[in-house]
Amino acid sequence: MAEHTPNPDAIKFLLGRACFDPALARRSGFEFADASRAESASPLAAELLALQGVRRVFVGPDFVSVTRDPAFGWRDLGAQVIARIRGLLSSERPCLDVDAARAAAPPPDEAAGGGAGAARVRSLLEDEIRPLVALHGGDVEFLGYADGVVSLTLRGACAGCPASEATLRGQIETRLRAALPELVRVDAR
Repeated sequence: MAEHTPNPDAIKFLLGRACFDPALARRSGFEFADASRAESASPLAAELLALQGVRRVFVGPDFVSVTRDPAFGWRDLGAQVIARIRGLLSSERPCLDVDAARAAAPPPDEAAGGGAGAARVRSLLEDEIRPLVALHGGDVEFLGYADGVVSLTLRGACAGCPASEATLRGQIETRLRAALPELVRVDAR
């Protein structure tokens, strides 16, 4: 049920059921950092964020990544997280309301520059990069492409991960550079 991620402050919890269909949501996940903002969008995220020591919750299609405050140990916090997840999964409540989640965290501008280059970046992100990043409990969101620069945001377990720069440069940028010879760099915000 729980998988460690490269980020020592984040654990990926496999839910064993779907929370939402990413094709219908037009996103591969939703991130929450405030329990009151998550309340209507994700009862699961709201419950987890109510726990002392939980900083962020990323709800993926069939998993949730929980990022802790480093001052809290995983032994006690992990047990509380698992109890909350089990409680929600055994109830009739949904993990996520896609419409409310989209309203709380609108997707990036789909027209964020770049023409054919941006289309290639989006395709590579969807087909190759996002599935790999999701294995570690995270996501990468495309923000734009202009003048040879791709702008991205790392979310979930990847946000704040000590290995995020290596992921960004060694994997994402390398793959995008192979497909886009005109690529100058990849920036993460």
